[in-house]
Amino acid sequence: MKDECEFDGEAFEETDEAHPGMKKIPVLISINDLIASRYKSVLLTGVNHAIRNGALDDVTESGIPAEPAENDIHILDFSYYRKGRMQAECDARIWMTLTVQSENGVKTEVEADLGMTLWLDFSHSVLECEFLDAWDLDFAPERKGEWKMDEYGVPFIPASMREPRAEDIWHHYMECGLFDAQSRSGVMLAIEQGMDIIRMEGGADPYISFGEKDRLILSTEGDNELAVFRQCIHYEWHRIFFAVQGMDTSRFETIRKEWVSADTKVNESLWIALNQASRGAYSLLMPEAFVKNFVKHHSDGAAKVKRFFGYHNHPAAVLEAMAEAMGKEYTEYRGSWIKARFIQVVDAAARGMMNWTDGHMIDAFDFLDESLKSGNYSLAIGPRYRAISLFYRDTLFREVMESGNYVYADGLIAGSHPDYVMETERGLRLTPLSNLQADACCLRFTTKWNSRYKGWSFRFGKENYELVRTEKNGEGSEARKAQLYRLGAFATVHEMIADLVRARSSVPEASMRSCIPADRIEYLMDTEQSAYFRDEMTALCIGLRLEPQVSFMLLEKAGIDISVQKEADPGMRRAMLCLFRLDTVSNLQLYLQNEKQNKLGIMPLDLFEWRRQRSA
Repeated sequence: MKDECEFDGEAFEETDEAHPGMKKIPVLISINDLIASRYKSVLLTGVNHAIRNGALDDVTESGIPAEPAENDIHILDFSYYRKGRMQAECDARIWMTLTVQSENGVKTEVEADLGMTLWLDFSHSVLECEFLDAWDLDFAPERKGEWKMDEYGVPFIPASMREPRAEDIWHHYMECGLFDAQSRSGVMLAIEQGMDIIRMEGGADPYISFGEKDRLILSTEGDNELAVFRQCIHYEWHRIFFAVQGMDTSRFETIRKEWVSADTKVNESLWIALNQASRGAYSLLMPEAFVKNFVKHHSDGAAKVKRFFGYHNHPAAVLEAMAEAMGKEYTEYRGSWIKARFIQVVDAAARGMMNWTDGHMIDAFDFLDESLKSGNYSLAIGPRYRAISLFYRDTLFREVMESGNYVYADGLIAGSHPDYVMETERGLRLTPLSNLQADACCLRFTTKWNSRYKGWSFRFGKENYELVRTEKNGEGSEARKAQLYRLGAFATVHEMIADLVRARSSVPEASMRSCIPADRIEYLMDTEQSAYFRDEMTALCIGLRLEPQVSFMLLEKAGIDISVQKEADPGMRRAMLCLFRLDTVSNLQLYLQNEKQNKLGIMPLDLFEWRRQRSA
């Protein structure tokens, strides 16, 4: 879970085989175009006002300027400043050509620049524009501290002002919501803002229907508070945007789309508005003062929480203890919401806490790299299926994993060395030392939120640890070298299997983890086979918790070619060996089934049934 949602242009794009080299994207309407096409007369009124009040005397000197025509006025620039939910002021800079007649009747043309302020009202179905004042460009009105908007009606909100702007909403409508969590209701806030609440059948996300009476449409199946607060932000901050686009709903997918060249970028105002709503919703859900006050009163107790396996109480671990306390006291807050707010307003170290993978929360980890505290970076890649998917998509990541220098360790990709990972009942996990500085031994990933699929995509970003550089140069762990040398000395496969089973496990445990019957494993330990089954040997490698290099050595000695394409996918075999070490074959089979991949031909059968099926 990241500190805030991020949206990408792909979520708004549509492609069609009938339009090669083209894509369909939203096309936004600009306030500039509305004024230029509909309200040139208002600008003309401003020019005439300036002429009558002598604002252009320096340009026309002693002559008398004639009133210009609309075609003589050219817009140089517009700047917009929000004055309310549906009102704004516009500072316009224009250039014009004036005909000036002197006292002796000679006519000349002069060029002049002028500034003026317009009042914009979006409360009705059409934009209303009025002239307020004209001014010399050297004496432009001061706009310090005002809400500036872009030409599409989306406000510019600096990072330092996100929290205060959101808290202003509570101050204006429901001040009790700032301090009392029980009264902090998205539905109640929407009512105070002036919206009617309508319940509709189904589980669709909340949205606003604009009209004479704006309505918030909610599902009868229950409310997601964060999603409701997101609509409250849209209503307060982006109502002008929706009005300019002529939208009667806050559903962004309803914006008009056009076919354009495939290299055309989607207008950034779209996801700026979405990101503002996402971040603002968190600020409404758990205001900054509320979160910091909770942390202040629970910091002492959290610092004394004992960590298992010798892990230290580093910042992420302490923050996780406080986050768990908040989750128990305020059960309506989801863990992902709490984590996001801790990252946003407490400490960026919270990125190392409350990372979920494969149905459990991994141990909180700390990191030292400052660049990981902001931006689209992550050390936790999450479930195994995500690592497998990246293994196939990213060539560099696949090369790194096949080198054997890294293994999947409880949601992270860590250096495959005893100093950095350790074996537990739950599989590989970071050691207490590497848990203190996970960025020193784990791979970094860049992340991107895809709102079309409502999920995070990962891309291999960086190798962080010196271990990779040294082992690529053949200077790896002496212990590992010694182990490989000893195993390579065995002349037969069954001797190697017997040595590995006795050193790494026991026959019953290896049987349980590999789904190979115990008597079959004993048979493989005692008797050399004329041929070895690929799936069986792969399952045995997983059951014995072998490092990738050891697995490859055993498979090669067994005459199993894992370097070329066979009837079974060796790429998947390598992915299993690299990423599923210390996992059970049973879990792997379930994963392959869910992903519609060919399962291993392994079943927990007795020896005679196993032989019968193999010979059939």
